[in-house]
Amino acid sequence: MASFIIEGGHKLKGDITPQGAKNEVLQEICATLLTAEKVTIENIPDIADVNNLINQLINMGVSVTRNGVGCFTFQANNVNLDYIDSEEYINGCARLRGSVMFIGPLVARFGKATMSEPGGDKIGRRRLDTHIIGLQKLGASFSFNQEKRIYRMQANGLKGCTMLLDEASVTGTANVVMAAVMAEGKTTIYNAACEPYIQQLCRMLCSMGACISGIGSNLLTIEGVDSLHGTEHTILPDMIEVGSFIGMAAMVGDGVRICNAAVEQLGIIPDTFRRLGIRIEQDGDDLFVPKQEHYEIESFIDGSFMTFSDAPWPGFTPDLLSVLLVVSTQAKGSVLIHQKMFESRLFFVDKLIDMGAQIILCDPHRAVVVGHDNQRQLHAGRMTSPDIRAGIALLIAAMSAQGTSRIDNVGQIDRGYENIEARLCSLGAKIESGITSFRNSGYRKTMIQEDEVYKIGRIGRTHGIKGELSFNFTDDVWDRAESEYLFLRVDGILVPFFLEEYRFRSDSAALVKFLHYDSANDVQFMVGCDVFFPHSLTPEADEDAEYTWRYFTGFELHDEVAGLLGTIDYVDDSTQNILFHVGNNLIPAAEAWITDINHKERTIRMALPEGLLDL
Repeated sequence: MASFIIEGGHKLKGDITPQGAKNEVLQEICATLLTAEKVTIENIPDIADVNNLINQLINMGVSVTRNGVGCFTFQANNVNLDYIDSEEYINGCARLRGSVMFIGPLVARFGKATMSEPGGDKIGRRRLDTHIIGLQKLGASFSFNQEKRIYRMQANGLKGCTMLLDEASVTGTANVVMAAVMAEGKTTIYNAACEPYIQQLCRMLCSMGACISGIGSNLLTIEGVDSLHGTEHTILPDMIEVGSFIGMAAMVGDGVRICNAAVEQLGIIPDTFRRLGIRIEQDGDDLFVPKQEHYEIESFIDGSFMTFSDAPWPGFTPDLLSVLLVVSTQAKGSVLIHQKMFESRLFFVDKLIDMGAQIILCDPHRAVVVGHDNQRQLHAGRMTSPDIRAGIALLIAAMSAQGTSRIDNVGQIDRGYENIEARLCSLGAKIESGITSFRNSGYRKTMIQEDEVYKIGRIGRTHGIKGELSFNFTDDVWDRAESEYLFLRVDGILVPFFLEEYRFRSDSAALVKFLHYDSANDVQFMVGCDVFFPHSLTPEADEDAEYTWRYFTGFELHDEVAGLLGTIDYVDDSTQNILFHVGNNLIPAAEAWITDINHKERTIRMALPEGLLDL
């Protein structure tokens, strides 16, 4: 798994701008399914969770156009309803927490939705009851396949009603709102979540023609409409990232300015950090955190012990309690951190204890932190990121520690923070990783998209004890291009891994070793992963050269009439009649039928005889 190598003790100084809000954009990308017209969204962060959700929309048949950095246009005018019942769709949803918000739009517009139990952070139970019950009240029927763990919802027209949500769930509220805007009549939702994410979603829906009142309160009233139209919308800055930067600036900063922080939308986040003794200055829409040698935790007015806990908006967000906790380790004084919502979110503190932090984990929900008052540094360690927010907390701890730390499983951090290591390095941090090297290589600064790569093989078993892996490949392009890296699909995310060395064992097999992975245990997670290579780095082919038929494995096959048939999975050249295996179809590879071969784009065009595809 990908790792960060962090050299601690370096101070951060300079300006940094937060990305677009992850928790907002996930909702609004799903909302694009509510209309057949174009919806343009700006300030979309380039992070794994968002990119994977967009890819899932593309697979559903939604047209997605990238207009520039952070700006996408979505048009759901040709949604493939058969696909949402497919195993591929189910498996894709299982890897994405945000995919749960497909349910509301799909049921509202198309009358049906299919879902697996959504993936995401392993931070404790995240019930779907609010989603399901809310949609049921609108008239949707619900079924659950216990064996396959698949949810199905159907509706023959939704009808407005009055409901009281069992909890103020953000994603649950989003799902119900997105369904209710196209339900017949009036819907009243009490105990609705009122976070800025929900407010923004409601404003976007109103700009699409919805009628919603009570925005910003826990009582929403929605008058249903027959259809929605397109719109343009801009995502707010991510308040979780703003809070994370405040924590970093306090603990390892030498004067950090957080630019364009949307201060009015931050609620009590700045004041909560101030209660830790952190100085925060507001300058317009910027926040400046000066260098502080010491910061002292306040007590309550009656002198009692300071406690920080999470609560629904406008209370303190649970996503920042991990940051508060790690920043408290160097404060003067003691504090109780009470994580009420998730029972597994504090389990990362054992890593901080190993680094020298004074923390008592009372139970799965509560931890007492006794601050060092910067009198004693944390010491470096090796850690694994269990979730997005714990990952950023561990990164802050590592930057403050004495020595060099390693954080594994940083794909979790990349799910929520765009290019975080490069941005922090620009402030003075010392963070290295395979992904950092890749991003700084000049090819791309961001996560690569699915349509920019093609499959070239699969990782097999581990070999020996030094981290070597068997690699069964269908295309030796990585060797011909003298590539420094390959992409592996890890937990549904395309991650670059740098090659340290490799050696061929046959025409279709090699042993590879990736940089920074030095034992069989380190690479065990790679076994069985598909391997990909970027189209853009594929060397120009010699059009006059001779190629074996197997060379065309992985090419897209197009028919002049039928269009794209699929990708050539395998070429059977064992008999005189060469066959392209494309999905479940066998296409004769007759040279007379081939009209064009594009080696750079890896496409073959054929003029197949009429009726052949019907056989």
